[in-house]
Amino acid sequence: MKLNFSGLKIGISSLLLLIVSLFVSGCSDANAEIVGIKNFSFSYSVGCYANGNYSYSVIKTKDGKFIASYKGDGVPEQKASKFPVDETFLIDLEKTLKENNILKWNGFHKSDSNVLDGNGFSFYVRFNDGKSYNASGYESYPKGYREGKNAIENFFQKTMKEKKIKPAKPEY
Repeated sequence: MKLNFSGLKIGISSLLLLIVSLFVSGCSDANAEIVGIKNFSFSYSVGCYANGNYSYSVIKTKDGKFIASYKGDGVPEQKASKFPVDETFLIDLEKTLKENNILKWNGFHKSDSNVLDGNGFSFYVRFNDGKSYNASGYESYPKGYREGKNAIENFFQKTMKEKKIKPAKPEY
């Protein structure tokens, strides 16, 4: 009796090819399907003086349009820079969150109660599929916080520069 292993060889070859392609392309959140951002906010504070914080947000208006907002140090909330954004902005923001592992901050909620005049942050995003992620900290930060914070800031600042949006001036 002669056994034919050609089908088994093809199956093993296909499996190896699949494993290699997954390894080369990566399996991180950065390669996950884009589902769309519904709401987004990120803010951080520096010390405990009035208006001593920065915030970035995206909200969906009642008419279905999206508005992004940036509030810098010394700028009251009501004078934050606001500008309309499109689907491309939302897709690129989602990619930025995934590529910089910011979604992995989810569930981080730590603080150092021994510090009275410290720095803190707050992060929240809700996707169209209903999933939401949030994190916060006071003098305590998740892994990759500095890189993630910089990625969000750079993304918003680049967009504002491209759209010729001037940040509101501080009112000290």
